[in-house]
Amino acid sequence: MQILTLLCIGQAAVADMPEFIQPKYHEVVHAWLDAHPMYRLAVDGDCKCEDDIGSPQPTIHPYFASGDFDGDGLGDIAVVALPNRAGLKILVVVFFGSKSGLDPDASEIPLPYPSVLAAGLFVGKSKGKGRPRHDALGYGAFESEWEDLPIKRRKPSIDQASKTAQPTGH
Repeated sequence: MQILTLLCIGQAAVADMPEFIQPKYHEVVHAWLDAHPMYRLAVDGDCKCEDDIGSPQPTIHPYFASGDFDGDGLGDIAVVALPNRAGLKILVVVFFGSKSGLDPDASEIPLPYPSVLAAGLFVGKSKGKGRPRHDALGYGAFESEWEDLPIKRRKPSIDQASKTAQPTGH
């Protein structure tokens, strides 16, 4: 009986995830949302930009982006999270890649905008200033100049932490 209950909970969680987020990312995004109940994911209806998404590039979505945002050669993703209550900022949540998948310790970038209406995430190539070329993550209104977002890890990646961990002797 318990197994059936757990399966139903898992299916409900997947059903709640927007279609533009690939299934392989559901677990880490759900974990972040569970830890931040005052936020929800931005969805198509928040944008009011039907003419700007879906055509001519159906793989682009205003509230989801993927690329190598920190220049480590591993795939990262970003989503936009909207507050459920007043007084909180809209966030871009960046999950960094590791050799074992996405690191659940996401970086949260507050946006200075009051809404996500007709705006979204953009990915372009960095200029490589002082570090290897990587994918630049930006946010802005459609048909305008977008602003690069400051991408910083909150702590070393899972892979980096395991390399620097020192064994303890007894």
